[in-house]
Amino acid sequence: MELRAYQARLLEEILASGNTLVVLPTGAGKTLIASELIRRLGPPCLFLVPTCLLVEQQAKAVRDWTGLQVAEFMGGMSLPAHFDVLVSTPKAFQMTQSKGAAVFQWDAFKLVVFDEVHHVLKDHPYRRLALSLSKLQLGPQILGLSASLTYAVGEGKVQKDVTRICRELQIRHMATAGGEELATGGYHSKAAEPVLPAKLPSFVPEGVLPAAERKPHLMVRTFFDRLQRGMSTQFTKKLFSVVQCLETTVAAVDSGFKSPLQNPAPRTWGDYAHKRIPTCSKLASLEHWYEALRMLVTSWEEAEDAAVAYLQMVGEREPTAGLWPPVAEATLAQFWHEAGEYFPRFEHLKDALLYEHATLSRTHGSFRGILFVQQRIMTHVLEHVILTDGELVSKFKPACIYATSSPATASYSVSAADSKARLAQFADGSVNLLIATVVAEEGMDVPAANCVIRFDPMINSVSFVQGRGRARQEDSSFVVLSERPDRPTSSLAAVEAQQLEKIVRSFNPERVATDTRNETAAQRSRERNAREVLLTSDNASTNALAALNLYCKKTKVELQEEHSTDGKDFTCSLKYESVLRSVEATGSYGLKCRAAEGKKQAKRAAAAALLEKLSQQEP
Repeated sequence: MELRAYQARLLEEILASGNTLVVLPTGAGKTLIASELIRRLGPPCLFLVPTCLLVEQQAKAVRDWTGLQVAEFMGGMSLPAHFDVLVSTPKAFQMTQSKGAAVFQWDAFKLVVFDEVHHVLKDHPYRRLALSLSKLQLGPQILGLSASLTYAVGEGKVQKDVTRICRELQIRHMATAGGEELATGGYHSKAAEPVLPAKLPSFVPEGVLPAAERKPHLMVRTFFDRLQRGMSTQFTKKLFSVVQCLETTVAAVDSGFKSPLQNPAPRTWGDYAHKRIPTCSKLASLEHWYEALRMLVTSWEEAEDAAVAYLQMVGEREPTAGLWPPVAEATLAQFWHEAGEYFPRFEHLKDALLYEHATLSRTHGSFRGILFVQQRIMTHVLEHVILTDGELVSKFKPACIYATSSPATASYSVSAADSKARLAQFADGSVNLLIATVVAEEGMDVPAANCVIRFDPMINSVSFVQGRGRARQEDSSFVVLSERPDRPTSSLAAVEAQQLEKIVRSFNPERVATDTRNETAAQRSRERNAREVLLTSDNASTNALAALNLYCKKTKVELQEEHSTDGKDFTCSLKYESVLRSVEATGSYGLKCRAAEGKKQAKRAAAAALLEKLSQQEP
């Protein structure tokens, strides 16, 4: 097996240029280029992938191409004794590297590959590894792979993001191939054009908070404030009244029960009820009502249809007879009487599925689709919607996949084994519709797909490019069922064109150096303007963390933190790292309290020490 002509050309460019970003469409062979580079340079090499699901897949690809000894590494695995190539998640690698393992230090590798390199832009372990590499005078060669380099929308923001990746990874070259060269070289997949209805219907319930007034960091506070002031939607008021009624009933028979709604993290509400089920069987039901309430909170009260479908899925439409006292049963009956049965968003999806199934069955012989959603729990909800619809269930065999790092709820999860098995079923046709979160957008090999449907709005250009690229068969479909008013599909498509035409093909490392000087000047201005926060802080541990967070917000720096314990003390390390400086401090607290409290106190102490160091330095 040989590289395609364009892959061979790009490989020679990488060998001649050093640190390189390769931007190619999904399925064009970025992993093969990286594998051949590994074979040419020789071991040891590091191949980083952003998710556990990709470790085995990419390890097999490298192993099959190079014939080298390839080790797989992720959280929970033992340290590999020997390897030529290490395929690892960044978090597992970073944690092991920080413990001093010699074979995990940068000078042990000839090459470091960042698969899906755009993660460097986020608060992601990739970014911390990139910043660590950027400090080296002479480090391993770096290769970044992606179909899309930025989450941004807007020419200036796109350019800024790409400049940042190049600066932090010390990129000297960008490599890509045009459509004609790809086709000549044997890559015949043509990206499907997005298909939208002539006019997208609105599914927003009456009375929700306008999008322009939403502040994500105040989501939970805003939700309960609206409830208290009577400004919530009618549906939200009804569902919340059910939750309150059921909580009152549970509290009457479980003296240790306390409402978890005071916790500002909605994901903990259902977990709390689930853990206390042994003390009160009614909490099994209340867990699901908490999850339905969580759906309303995280959707800004828009997901009424999802909340109802979820409650129906878990059997709350017809609860066990005699489970609740008469007052609670009356409240439940009233809710279901008024909940409604017709949900336009699901009907819109049904129409799209039936149309695409009929069309692709005729043109391709079969339908193989991926339905993308934002939330894990929605994969289960939509699977339930399809399986309980007589017309849909006769044509579709759905299965859910999403990142296995955490469950959708305490009662719903997908294991790594489940995901692997379901991908295999999709490949052999026994499953013809994968319902997935963004985990299936990036790197996952699903070549059988001929249809991609976006149920929820795409929020960035990466989702547009990567998601669309999952359907690689000729004449595939790409259907967009909803979009954000401020980020229409057309603007996301424009980002892709800008990356290729104005950035990748015209890349100049000297311009990156110029842009870096501009960023340095801008950062110096931000840190000087924010210095008042440092000078007015009293550095008391109780106030230091809030002051430090405010300072980081003003200077646009992501605070890095690590926790450890030596059996005597809890220790927290905090690092402030900008283009101007890197400042680190630690704090400790004795093992005389619960772990959560000990870590909190250690972090406060570290924050006070870090503030002191920052205030002593002039930006």
